[in-house]
Amino acid sequence: LVVKCSFVEIYNEEINDLLDPHGPGGSERKTITIREDPLSGIVVGGIKEVEVRKAAELMRCLEKGIAFRSTGATLMNDQ
Repeated sequence: LVVKCSFVEIYNEEINDLLDPHGPGGSERKTITIREDPLSGIVVGGIKEVEVRKAAELMRCLEKGIAFRSTGATLMNDQ
């Protein structure tokens, strides 16, 4: 069994790869695509996928992704 982890967010109508936020070159913006495949369903392309073997490895991926999440004030946060 192979488990791969990816972590994306949609923020201000942009899709961000939270496991590789700056792209392979360091500062360039990656092109991320979302499409529907008749066999696989929704497929997100152009994102980093990390193969994980243990729960601890998965948690490290999630922690890394959380660190790169966009946060902004909303009306709900202000209350």
